[in-house]
Amino acid sequence: FRAVRRVGSRSVAIAAAGIVPPLLAAAGIVPLLDLAIPAPRQASYLSLCVFLGAALSVTALPVLACILKELGLLGVPFGETAMAAAAVNDVFAWTLLALALAMSGGGPEPKGSPLAPVYILSSGAVFVAFTFFALRPLMARLARRAGPCSSDGNLACSCAVACALLAGTVTDAIGVHPVFGAFVFGLAMPREDGFAERI
Repeated sequence: FRAVRRVGSRSVAIAAAGIVPPLLAAAGIVPLLDLAIPAPRQASYLSLCVFLGAALSVTALPVLACILKELGLLGVPFGETAMAAAAVNDVFAWTLLALALAMSGGGPEPKGSPLAPVYILSSGAVFVAFTFFALRPLMARLARRAGPCSSDGNLACSCAVACALLAGTVTDAIGVHPVFGAFVFGLAMPREDGFAERI
């Protein structure tokens, strides 16, 4: 988050440059898929375009971090900009994926219901807000109590992993991919006292 704040608009512009072309390409690919696959399409044109655009634009954030770390570029402005842009790109891509699922009726609302996208997106927003404003302070308190040398450390780590799994279960119930829940919980994980590294 500090890196995104530091490089700001530059990372957003780079992320947009990584998302808009795949979305435009997807708009051209979907008609070609209709021609290539004789079976009738189950999803709407728009939801399939959004899904393909998200799939083509998502960044392998851990892989990028490893590459930049091996090259010694993680702490320099170039590396910070790349990581911040990739993080912004991933947030957009996961949001697009949730939107595509909502438009295709993949959530708990009936398929084709006009309320499905509203339900999934609003529930997802509530989940993100709850994770950052309610769960993050609790995890920070747990991290301080566990400490790097505390006997409570293993219990705290187990609790954090269980919470990540629970977050995935919640987003799955909402109608968003379980990975999104674990991803958001990972973003909210406290970084002080080596807690995240220990996990």
